[in-house]
Amino acid sequence: MAAQSNCTFISYAHYPTLSRHDHMREEERSRQRQRVLSLSNILRSYGVDTVLDQYHEDDPPDSWPMWMEENIRHCKWVLMVCTESYYHHITGKSAESNAEDGRGSRFEGKTIYGLLTDESQARKFIPVFLDKKDLNWLPASLKGGHYYDLKLPDIVPKKTMLENEEFRKLYARLTGQNRTPKPPVGGIVHLPSKKSAHSVAASDKSSQCLTVGHRQLDHPSDEKVLLSVGVNKLSKLFNPDLTGKPKQTDLVKLSKQLGYHWKELAFALGFSQANVDDFEYASRSLSEQAFQMLLSWTRKYGSRATWEELGTVLTDIGQQEISYSLDV
Repeated sequence: MAAQSNCTFISYAHYPTLSRHDHMREEERSRQRQRVLSLSNILRSYGVDTVLDQYHEDDPPDSWPMWMEENIRHCKWVLMVCTESYYHHITGKSAESNAEDGRGSRFEGKTIYGLLTDESQARKFIPVFLDKKDLNWLPASLKGGHYYDLKLPDIVPKKTMLENEEFRKLYARLTGQNRTPKPPVGGIVHLPSKKSAHSVAASDKSSQCLTVGHRQLDHPSDEKVLLSVGVNKLSKLFNPDLTGKPKQTDLVKLSKQLGYHWKELAFALGFSQANVDDFEYASRSLSEQAFQMLLSWTRKYGSRATWEELGTVLTDIGQQEISYSLDV
């Protein structure tokens, strides 16, 4: 088999528990296999090349152990669906050491534990949980890393999977997407040197004033004055009459200036993490993401979405200077 560097192998136990009741075991097996198959199918529909034993049951490989080992070694990722029986099988603690149904996961466990000692391979193993009750069955060797609690229902509708935050995190990792990219490093700001007590006392009072816009403030610490200047400046840039909502053309201009700060503004305007994620998924452009957020804000709050309110929030998050740099 040729190496598939971008594939994702799914390792799991067909029987999720060690129940001895035959009728319960068969029900659990059927449910477990179906949910794992659904997860694999959905990942494939979203562009992830999953490798699953169920796809080959009608045309099995010559040697299942060789097939397992080759895929575990060569796939970029290995999803480990952790359950009670999976834990016992891969750690070699199962009382069913000769049982037919645990042979595959026990063999996979030996291969996985052999590769976990290799730092270049260890990161590829990703624990996932389909049931919250299985969270206690995380192998000790994987407890230092991140796991994904997917909480999948018996019937997994594809259209709702991207609404599952844990699935989105897993999908982002499998597809190499960074949902919170680092902004570029800016230039170093050179701070003024400290003045001696003598020089400060001797300096003219007017030199201590702070200029904002075209106004000079005798008390720079007065936040209400600073806030008023920020609001008035923003309003004059876009809305001289101080009435009505911002126009879409105005939002486009502001969006281009926000850059990476649009998320900070979004949270300050009352949007949730899920809302911010939706804006990100809608476009790869920062300015378009910012524009969609601002447009949604104006639609959500109607007449309350004013430039005065926006200026207040920008000042609250320390970004009032954005309004000063806009071209109008």
